[in-house]
Amino acid sequence: SDIIDESQLQPDETTKSLMRFAKRSSPHMAGKTVKATEFKRKMRATVWLYNDFPLPVKDLVPVLEVLAKTSNNKYLKKIKDLLSLQFPPGMFPVKVSIPLMLSVHAIATFTKFELTDSLSDEVFLVPKDFKPKVLGQKSHDELL
Repeated sequence: SDIIDESQLQPDETTKSLMRFAKRSSPHMAGKTVKATEFKRKMRATVWLYNDFPLPVKDLVPVLEVLAKTSNNKYLKKIKDLLSLQFPPGMFPVKVSIPLMLSVHAIATFTKFELTDSLSDEVFLVPKDFKPKVLGQKSHDELL
């Protein structure tokens, strides 16, 4: 049989991660099995529907999908998932209430919507003083 010197063994990433967790945890936890308990509760979302809304839901879902992915916002994803459900024909959700926690709800409402056939090209122009910013990073001006 081969004899292996333990000092030559290199732990894998999972072991390293567990070792870092054990060091940060309280001393009485080191070496003990930690039990995690998960609770799942069903919460009910509420949707207010309006008949003959000028925008179909199928046109709104792709916009929410892009917003949810680019902002990495899990609440926008929940709203997008809810609006992806099948609604009665001609009905549009003008207000959505989604539970975030047991007693906290996110509410999205269409309060003023105007459908227009013509938009000027100026709407799509980027202002000259616009400075792009990566989310989570401070701009040059904020650092000064």
